[in-house]
Amino acid sequence: MAALLDSYVAEAERAGGARRDGDPAWLTDIRRRALERFVALGFPTTREEEWRFTSIAPIAETPFVLATNGVSTVQPGDLEPLRLPGDTAATLVFANGQYVPALSDVGRLPHGVRIDNLARA
Repeated sequence: MAALLDSYVAEAERAGGARRDGDPAWLTDIRRRALERFVALGFPTTREEEWRFTSIAPIAETPFVLATNGVSTVQPGDLEPLRLPGDTAATLVFANGQYVPALSDVGRLPHGVRIDNLARA
């Protein structure tokens, strides 16, 4: 399982290097500490009380690579089956963890509510 953990850590470090320039220092620090904790603890096993009925082996054994830019492949038609029925205040679209303003609809937000990214907030 150590080799599997190594691939997750390597991918997190690769992604972290690409993001660090635009991220606030507090967020970079939280991510670093979370990765250190993950390395120290590893994946949970069924020997741990909280995980005794849940094997995460299928997840841990799956090769993991963060998506680089799935935003450009999302089309408005892809969203139709995912829309909530009825009137909504806003529709926020995220692709591979990135907010897609062109496909989002924030026109009916209540007064005083804003949508922003963590770096600007």
